[in-house]
Amino acid sequence: MAAAQPPAPPAEVVVPDHGLYEQPVPVKGRGVFPARAIPRGALVIKFVGPVYTRDTCPEFSEAIQVGVNAWMHSSGGLDDLVNHACDPNCGLWQVGPDTFLIALRDIPAGEELSFDYSTSMVDEPWSLEGCGCGTALCRGVVANFLDMPADHQARYAAAGALPEHVWVTAKARGVRLVRAGTLDAVAAVPANPADAAE
Repeated sequence: MAAAQPPAPPAEVVVPDHGLYEQPVPVKGRGVFPARAIPRGALVIKFVGPVYTRDTCPEFSEAIQVGVNAWMHSSGGLDDLVNHACDPNCGLWQVGPDTFLIALRDIPAGEELSFDYSTSMVDEPWSLEGCGCGTALCRGVVANFLDMPADHQARYAAAGALPEHVWVTAKARGVRLVRAGTLDAVAAVPANPADAAE
């Protein structure tokens, strides 16, 4: 018998209002924080900005890889200010061409939002030595996902918190990742979050 598949995503994905705001943070400059608690599996923020190819991207350190040959450049919005952490509270999730952050765990109001930049990077022409995230799982470097320790890769794969281009590239390069999909069910988020209460 085939395993049950998560429901198809709604036609329009709406990110709940978590009252996100920016404020200064030590070492990193600025960060993004929620005014309200965010439950595990909830959409947190949508990434927006112009998309470039590898040959046309003006500055890779200000872009997130969103496809095999696609980099979304900074937009000037709050999505640009979400900092890296090697043990983040958010992960990447894609619906078609759109890229979102989802909560990997419950996030209390006032806790800085973060995601692991390496989870979007498979062909990045840059890396960051001397990671300053300060988490207990700090790897000391932000670099390509496929260079990440296997146990870290497995953790993100098990959560379903990797963009499709990472899955595709990993498979093409012989890296076996198991899509356990603990958070894949986030695809069932209704277009109108009020519908979830009915």
